[in-house]
Amino acid sequence: MIPVEEKERMWRKALKDFLSNPMIRGLHFILRNIDMKNSQRKFSGRGFKGKMNSKSV
Repeated sequence: MIPVEEKERMWRKALKDFLSNPMIRGLHFILRNIDMKNSQRKFSGRGFKGKMNSKSV
């Protein structure tokens, strides 16, 4: 059984190595942008529905 601190340190190192790869960083940036666009669309959709519902009440 590995202590949590050790596991966390290993994960951080792996993540740092992973993200320091320029190709991966570019991909990560693109994915993050896509994710942000999707979440914004979802939120605005939900907010709009909420407003519609409150008006009809």
